[in-house]
Amino acid sequence: GYYFPTAPTVQAKREARTGNWKQLKSTGVTSGTSITKNYLTLWLDHGGNATDQAYQYVILPNKTSAETTSYASNPNITVLENSNSAHAVKENTLGVVGVNFWNDAVKTVDRITSNKKAAVMTKETASDLARSRSASIRTSHP
Repeated sequence: GYYFPTAPTVQAKREARTGNWKQLKSTGVTSGTSITKNYLTLWLDHGGNATDQAYQYVILPNKTSAETTSYASNPNITVLENSNSAHAVKENTLGVVGVNFWNDAVKTVDRITSNKKAAVMTKETASDLARSRSASIRTSHP
């Protein structure tokens, strides 16, 4: 399931698509046999010239419709920041914080500071603080 904290208008389209691997990659593929599968596409329509748009969502893998509805009535996340400088969220029950820093500039979110583009996660328990970070992230922010 998906939970959208800010309740945006989500567009959806279900459709059957047909294609084959040779259409995607011309070398190393031996089969040109087409297959058809059903797909669901979700998107937020920001318009033709969107600037400084923001969105938030929580992916809830393997949750039923009822479980997703229950989560939405009592979500356990806090969006710490959603800006051009950083995106950060805390999963309150697990004590996990994830931050994407988008710029090479000093920025602090929660108790995490970075002076470079980075993706950082921390997990805090009563007796430990674990952290991880990426070597690098993409070069442009959303």
